Amino acid sequence: MNKIKNLTLDNGLKVVLIKNSKVHRSSAYIKVDVGSNDISYKSDDKIINIIPGLQHFTEHLVIEHSKYGNSLKLFGDNFVDSNGATSRNITYFYISTVHDFMEYLEKLIYVVNGFIDDDKAFDDVKVPIYSEIDRANDNPNRLLYNKILESSLYTCYTDTLGTKESVKGISLDDFKMFYDTFYQPSNETLFIVGSFKEKEVLELINKTFNNIKRNYHRFIKYQGEEKPNIKYLKTEVIDTYLPEVLAITYKLDIRDMDKYDREKLEYYLQFYISDLFGETSDCYKEIIKNNYSNYSFSYNNLFDIVDGFALINLSIPTKEFDSVINLISECINSYKINDDHFNLFKNRCLINYINGEDNINNVFSNYWNRTNVFKINEIKGIDWYKDRNITECRTFIKNIKFDNIGIVIRKK
Repeated sequence: MNKIKNLTLDNGLKVVLIKNSKVHRSSAYIKVDVGSNDISYKSDDKIINIIPGLQHFTEHLVIEHSKYGNSLKLFGDNFVDSNGATSRNITYFYISTVHDFMEYLEKLIYVVNGFIDDDKAFDDVKVPIYSEIDRANDNPNRLLYNKILESSLYTCYTDTLGTKESVKGISLDDFKMFYDTFYQPSNETLFIVGSFKEKEVLELINKTFNNIKRNYHRFIKYQGEEKPNIKYLKTEVIDTYLPEVLAITYKLDIRDMDKYDREKLEYYLQFYISDLFGETSDCYKEIIKNNYSNYSFSYNNLFDIVDGFALINLSIPTKEFDSVINLISECINSYKINDDHFNLFKNRCLINYINGEDNINNVFSNYWNRTNVFKINEIKGIDWYKDRNITECRTFIKNIKFDNIGIVIRKK
């Protein structure tokens, strides 16, 4: 049985313990509350603009040039799974192992929080990042996704990787100021997942952080004030090799909703959009009937992009842009909600929850997503799914106006 405990240590570090003594693997995740959406911060009464890509650059630097050298090699050579990632709202680092968990937990804390200045490492790490940017710029799907975000968002869109020019412009002083501001216990959460002894783990965490001697800055960070309307109503991307694609994004203003209603809205939108545009939907039948496309819709809800606004994105390869735009608009504004379909969707969610209830990775994933997206620091239990109902669904969906729409077209 999984047990979850939330703690805040004297140094401000938030610790989440998710324990299951029956499993063999233990994992640790350090979440740093800074991502590419954070565009500036105030430190020592000075406003500092964050250079695009600095968040991702810092992730690479602390991983590849830690006190142990390249920590990925260190962990990998000892059969310990590890990596890091930078998103729009957070940066995180993890290890996962079936042996010597305490030893590698200590090393992970030092990797993330105990970086040792190395001028040569600072320059060396830029080279693989340039290559990563080149690979990203050669990925048409990533470019299309970024164009969708760029067309929808005013102040909270920056490419997580930055550009070659912006990364080249990062100085050692920029990094040190950023690192000493955001990479500190009070701005981090440490998740411990699996089989472990709570007392020993907490003693190790406290001891390791006490051994790290650094000076931290007090700060206030800014993401910028996002505007409610779509930035560009229509954007075209030219690609002479790939098939034409239509992407439609609906930008929803959810600033007046609390975190619990936002979570409910996401659930109901998942049902509504999948039911309207799935492969058994009337809309998709019209697509096939009229030869608008040989492909199905791709769709997702992007609730973690920026606080206060949610994005719904629908895309489909097609040459019949205007016809498909009209068809999508007609369907999504129909507010058509089928009771039987809703009950099937709810039952599938319940079955998936029950099947994953004893899987500690599913439990952690549930908690991680809920914490990072909706800022709800508790597990979502089966009663939450049981409480969802068709009446509430209709109320939530009918309160949405699907009229704030942006269009991105990839054409030859």
